[in-house]
Amino acid sequence: AIDGLELSLFSGEGQVSGLELKNPTGFSEQNLFELDKISLSVDPESLLSQEIHIRSIVIDQPKFCFEQGMSGSNWQKLIQNLQAFSAKSADNSPQASTEAGSTIDDTPMPKILIDSLAIQQAQVKLSALGLEKVLEIPSIHITDLNPQGQALEAHELLIQVSERILQEMTQLPLPTKLKG
Repeated sequence: AIDGLELSLFSGEGQVSGLELKNPTGFSEQNLFELDKISLSVDPESLLSQEIHIRSIVIDQPKFCFEQGMSGSNWQKLIQNLQAFSAKSADNSPQASTEAGSTIDDTPMPKILIDSLAIQQAQVKLSALGLEKVLEIPSIHITDLNPQGQALEAHELLIQVSERILQEMTQLPLPTKLKG
């Protein structure tokens, strides 16, 4: 869910507010993450093309939840779900059939090129076996999301970003005591 979106079509500057993603099924915490403020800068000319160029995204003070279950973490499950969607998307034909039996060309979703993604002042709530602890994540700055400068589909970028966030969370020093 998103609370708000503002984007100047002239400057390409914008902001997304109140973005939440629910946890995958089987996890007790309500949200996987809450992003209150996302600032972005987009090349406005690219908005009408098949390759959207995002100059920068800055996610300020996000709240992440890392919940470990018996069969893995909620972030691992998110990545698995995105990979399954990606595989299904790759299997789909570029043409769709109508009920009348004729075919129409599906307009492909635009691909996305991101120059810079910064995640600042993030918190992660670690949760395992009913115990929890909130930790700070060091700032993350990613400039290599698009290999060889190639634009990617949104779900491919989400997989890469999710893997990087998971990597940062799993490298945090574990607290000696969790409070339940």
